[in-house]
Amino acid sequence: MPGAVGRGVARLPATSLRVAAIGFVGALVMGAVVAACLRLLPSPFSALVGMMATLFFLISHVFGRVVLYAATGRWLQRRYPFMGRNSEALALLIGTTTWAILSSLPYVWPFVAALTIVLSFGLALTAGRRNGWKRPPNPEITPQKTSRNPPRLHPKRVESRSCARAYKRAGAAN
Repeated sequence: MPGAVGRGVARLPATSLRVAAIGFVGALVMGAVVAACLRLLPSPFSALVGMMATLFFLISHVFGRVVLYAATGRWLQRRYPFMGRNSEALALLIGTTTWAILSSLPYVWPFVAALTIVLSFGLALTAGRRNGWKRPPNPEITPQKTSRNPPRLHPKRVESRSCARAYKRAGAAN
């Protein structure tokens, strides 16, 4: 999905609290659903649900961390202009370094890990496009687009505009 990281970076600063709330609720629901499926479903189905949940966790965690690193690097680049203004590679490097330092601090790393997991879930659950749930337009009601330039007719057959209209009417009648 091209552009997903860019949309996530744009979405994170504006609605980070909402993304975190969605991620927290999503993590709780996924944990409860997986635990219930492991308990209630037969073994092959519960293994399939467990594998799907693990795959979602891994993919969302990687996606969320990349978005979080990029957003942090962009924020630091805007705040401190000497860090390079428009380099995305430098923004990722700065964000990765910042979060690596934060996650290596004693007594702080559990909160950093929990924050990245919750934000990753929230970003993965809100990563879809906004128009995904809209109904497609009804082709019977929607007018057809017309081109600016009408199709050109063969010059030997049509000499003037009035002849062109007559030629079109004759073609439409047949």
